Amino acid sequence: MPRSKRKNHRSQRERHADALRVVNRFLEHATEAGLKPRVSHWADSASVYIKFAEYRLRSLRISTHDGKRDRMDQIHERYRYKWNLRQDVTRNYIKRDRGTVRFFFGWNEVEALVIRMAEYLRAIERDYERPGQLELFMQGVGE
Repeated sequence: MPRSKRKNHRSQRERHADALRVVNRFLEHATEAGLKPRVSHWADSASVYIKFAEYRLRSLRISTHDGKRDRMDQIHERYRYKWNLRQDVTRNYIKRDRGTVRFFFGWNEVEALVIRMAEYLRAIERDYERPGQLELFMQGVGE
């Protein structure tokens, strides 16, 4: 297929290089914030999956696209990451998805994502001491 007909004109190497820059920036900020991140998987699609020492933070997906599609061109509903850092998101937003609150941030919002995750981690820690604190945090984000 001619390059001009392709949906995404950037080569896989370029997409991986872009994703690597974002991943490194996230890892640096998240480590400084005490989130203890670790890369769990790097997919061929340039999506990177990150887990945290505190399992209740859930997982983060850093990607260049909105997700895998099935034969009907629908996004797989099986994969629902709590934290999403996506190239195609221009402004952060929150989505309630079948009872799960999911956070979406653009690649230019790494610092804002880390701040929100650190706030969430503090709410988790407070909830351990005084149950109900995490629920109050989630109400504050539109759940």
